Amino acid sequence: MIPYNILTLPYYIILKIRHFLYDRKIIDSYRPSIPSIGLGNITVGGTGKTPHCEMLVRIFMEEYRIAVISRGYGRKSRGTIEISAEDSSMTAGDEPLQIKRKFPDIRVIVSESRIKAVRMLESDTPEKRPQLIIFDDIFQHRKIIPSANILLSDYTRPFYKDTLLPFGRLRDIPSASHRADIFIVTKMPYDTIPDGKESAHIKKGLKAGNDRPVFFSSVKYGKPVPVFRSECEPRYAYSHLAIYFSAIADDRLFKLQLSSYYKLVGGLKFRDHRDFSARDIEKLGNLAAKYPEAIIVTTEKDSMRLLSKQLDPAIRKRFFIIPIEIGINYDSERECPSDELLELKTRITALLNK
Repeated sequence: MIPYNILTLPYYIILKIRHFLYDRKIIDSYRPSIPSIGLGNITVGGTGKTPHCEMLVRIFMEEYRIAVISRGYGRKSRGTIEISAEDSSMTAGDEPLQIKRKFPDIRVIVSESRIKAVRMLESDTPEKRPQLIIFDDIFQHRKIIPSANILLSDYTRPFYKDTLLPFGRLRDIPSASHRADIFIVTKMPYDTIPDGKESAHIKKGLKAGNDRPVFFSSVKYGKPVPVFRSECEPRYAYSHLAIYFSAIADDRLFKLQLSSYYKLVGGLKFRDHRDFSARDIEKLGNLAAKYPEAIIVTTEKDSMRLLSKQLDPAIRKRFFIIPIEIGINYDSERECPSDELLELKTRITALLNK
């Protein structure tokens, strides 16, 4: 598929020139002195960057002092800030705050400038200086060259079959994928991998090879967890009815998972990273009043923006999240190792040690 049409051709040409300037080193890029992993995509949202970032934290946190660097999309603050678990989503952004609260022992930095954030960490004393940096959503930012570059592609909408904004979801040209060291195809049906024919087709589209392996990931959903623990009434987790509340780029899997356990009697869907208004909360209250026995379920990311909102106690007592983790399956054309995460870790570690 041609990634542009006549209306997006100027955008395509600008992107091609930009990559040419970086590839030829006419525009400088910064290579951190600290080993680093870059994680991202070339589409607009919906590939699962944050849960994959959390997965990387889990598999490396026992061996390294880790810092995560994020732009902190949606925050109202400015500058380079090291956030704490007590910060709000307005200061930190919802995704960085989610990561910090899940992993309080790692450092999370938000900044419009990744280079400023890196240099702040590089200037730390040896005992405080991180041993590994994970960049959340950096693939299209050419000013930084991480040690290992991981590119995510949605299984249900691969970037090589898409077209540039606004007619498609691409924010960069598909040929930018040549910089990826590792591909992860996300949103696979749970605990499955493509057969040999489909796998070969995907690898061809990604232009992957033995030196640029392909992994497949799926979302593992946990049991409902209360958003407001001290006010929760656990009985609502066993309700047969559910109301969903989401503001993520793609909530199809979220709703599909809910529908396997509950009858969905209503829901509210907003744009990604929405700062919920009083009117949004009022709409939720109306739904909750209409279905008083229903559990109200939101995503982990959305819950970060709800913690500081004024919610009625009748809502707070039955507001839950469904926690998620990422499961990794290896390319079906290769001999599948006993632990796919270990294989992924081994591949990344080799790049970090180059």
